Amino acid sequence: MASIKDFKTLLLQFISGEISGEDKTLFYNMILDEGKEEEFKNVLKELGEEREELYSKYEYKTSDWEQMKQRILRTAAVAETDQFNLNAEKAILLNERTISEKFVRRMPFRRLNWAAASAVVIGISVGTYFLIRQRTNSQDIKTTIAKADIAPGGNRATLTLGNGAAMILDSEAVGALAQQGNTKISKTDSGRLSYTIENNKTSKKATIEENILTTPRGGQYELELADGTKVWLNAASSFTYPTAFEGKQRFVKVTGEVYFEVVHNSNMPFVVKAGNQVITDLGTSFNINAYPDEGAITTTLLQGSIKIFVGTKTNLLAPGQQEIASVEGESVMIKNNADIDKVMAWRNGKLSLTDVSVKQLMTEISRWYDVDIEYAGTVPNKQFYGSIRRDVPLSTVLNDLKVYGVETKVEGKKIIVQ
Repeated sequence: MASIKDFKTLLLQFISGEISGEDKTLFYNMILDEGKEEEFKNVLKELGEEREELYSKYEYKTSDWEQMKQRILRTAAVAETDQFNLNAEKAILLNERTISEKFVRRMPFRRLNWAAASAVVIGISVGTYFLIRQRTNSQDIKTTIAKADIAPGGNRATLTLGNGAAMILDSEAVGALAQQGNTKISKTDSGRLSYTIENNKTSKKATIEENILTTPRGGQYELELADGTKVWLNAASSFTYPTAFEGKQRFVKVTGEVYFEVVHNSNMPFVVKAGNQVITDLGTSFNINAYPDEGAITTTLLQGSIKIFVGTKTNLLAPGQQEIASVEGESVMIKNNADIDKVMAWRNGKLSLTDVSVKQLMTEISRWYDVDIEYAGTVPNKQFYGSIRRDVPLSTVLNDLKVYGVETKVEGKKIIVQ
């Protein structure tokens, strides 16, 4: 049986990266021995005094054994899978099952209990095609392939033209879609909606039409406006805009979540109306989350500068800042050092898990997978880490959530959180 001396040796080997595969198995199981927590705490404190890099590398709090344990396991999992994952994305597309089995063979967790497996998986990039579940009478980790599943969302949207005609963009062929005034509307090879101003051969001034782009639950879409500004819509969102811009400002309206990369024009500022807010760009990339059911409108600045008007209040944001305002505009908070990765997760093809509640996460899942959510009993209070890829089936997401102790049941297009 391993001793405290062994633990100290293995911990130092683990930090230096010199620990062997067999010793890793022993080490992981040792730190999960709840009966030796106090002894291991003392070892950690002793090493912290001897080896200062122990703290600088892992930022341990010796009074928080659980935090220390999870940090080791998360770091271990990422280190263990780094080399394996170099070509994983390509390999997954070729053979999901082979990748899953290879992954399980590489990870020496056969003796770990489910809590241990949970902590390890936290550190892995959970957006993989590995579906993990617990056997009824075994602690083995195995992969499963769902037989009946719900596909993720995709590039789906409806374009409503100025004359009221509606076009389902995902069913439209690549090429010219419509001509409104001097503006040609096209669908590019990449699936983007594009607006291009064409030279007017007549002296008569062309009419500018108002268009509306709407994404359903389970949809997203990208477009490029006539001025070159790029716009991305998340699921269940809408964007109202003119086919071309004229006058002293470029005025548009949004609901839901929309990301902008604005082409700056100091003579014609870009102005966005979102709920009770008016956002004016000063040369900018920014994200607006204005879903009606969120209870607040969150605007996050990535680059440039924006000015936000909420009622009688005016705020000027710098890059990295975020404004959170109540729908009524009575409460406005400015947050510095916003989590940009979390804000932009949807734009980067991910569902962010970090610092979200179960209800917040399930709401996003509902929008992206076009499902309804129902809660049976008390909503679990869980702390999540990392992210999940948005291009995986629903079963993958729900199986990943089991790792965190969130149990669900799917009935048709409804998820019941138990």
